[in-house]
Amino acid sequence: MTSSGSNLVRLDLFGLAPGVLLTEQELAAAMNYSRKTLQYWRQSGQGPPFIRLGRQVRYRVGEVVKWLEHSDA
Repeated sequence: MTSSGSNLVRLDLFGLAPGVLLTEQELAAAMNYSRKTLQYWRQSGQGPPFIRLGRQVRYRVGEVVKWLEHSDA
């Protein structure tokens, strides 16, 4: 899903399987938002649903797509 370094491949969220888990960096690139925006949304309860795997944050594609369809983002 990503290339080496800080260059990310742009993801088509609507073309991915709903169960795919994305990192914060992958989702930020796919949505064209900064990682700081996603972090702010998590802290304020405004963003797409997320899960924690230990200390890592992941976003399930299906939940993000549902959130996008029902939000103003």
